[in-house]
Amino acid sequence: MKSQALWAILCAVACCWVGLAAGVSDPSEANSLAVFKQATGNPPALANWQGNDPCGDNWLGVTCTAASGNTARRVTQLQLPNTGLSGNIPRVISQLSQLQLLDLSSNKLQGPIPVELGNLTKLQTLDLHSNAIVSTMDPWLVQLTSLTTLDLSSNQIWGYLPAGITALTKLQTINLASNNIAGPILPALGQLTNLTMLVLYDNKLNGPVPPELGNLTNLYGLLLHNNSLSGTVPPELANCKSLGWLFLHNNFLTGLVPIALTQEPQLVASCYPKRKDTTAIRSAKLHPTLSTAS
Repeated sequence: MKSQALWAILCAVACCWVGLAAGVSDPSEANSLAVFKQATGNPPALANWQGNDPCGDNWLGVTCTAASGNTARRVTQLQLPNTGLSGNIPRVISQLSQLQLLDLSSNKLQGPIPVELGNLTKLQTLDLHSNAIVSTMDPWLVQLTSLTTLDLSSNQIWGYLPAGITALTKLQTINLASNNIAGPILPALGQLTNLTMLVLYDNKLNGPVPPELGNLTNLYGLLLHNNSLSGTVPPELANCKSLGWLFLHNNFLTGLVPIALTQEPQLVASCYPKRKDTTAIRSAKLHPTLSTAS
């Protein structure tokens, strides 16, 4: 009987120990977040970021997960949109090595994106839209091979589209609208066959619309308006059978819309003239009298 009672006590103690261990967070991550808080202006929204457990209920925007086979909880999501963050994005963010989602959108962040961000190789969603960030996308971006969603819109991102972006084959959404990105649209973007949204409007892009974009059969939105694109609308875009939004207006495109595009019943498309020598192109669904090319 005594041995059975002792065994029961040991089992209870073991269960309690496992339960406590499962609730333990990495203290180094608490330190990293404390540095992050100070570096971004100590905003009032983060006043409850106190103590040594960032996985507690009071830590706004922080989500933790216990990795498989590991009892310690790690920070996997940091969601702080519109929380009054200011200053540069702190390099210390790269020490949250298990981070899968980073949303710092609609704040007052500025300066360059730190190259250390490329160390977050488990990152799936990066949303920094609507800040005052002045940066290029090299070399940090090409290291984020787990990325599915990239939103850097409404900042001051400059330079060319990095060629290495085509290695990020899990990407489903690219939103780089309203920046200062120049140069051509990379034909190799047609290799990102998981893409559903490619949003590049309000930039300084030039050159043709690559016919290789017709390989993006999962693409729903292709928004390239308000650039300096030239040439004709490639008929290969008709291969994008999922395409619902095609915006090409306010460019230097010429010629007629391929008839195959006008026969897609779900498509809402526009290609208004930016100069008098261009042809106004919209979906035949919206303008049945439109002349089309075969």
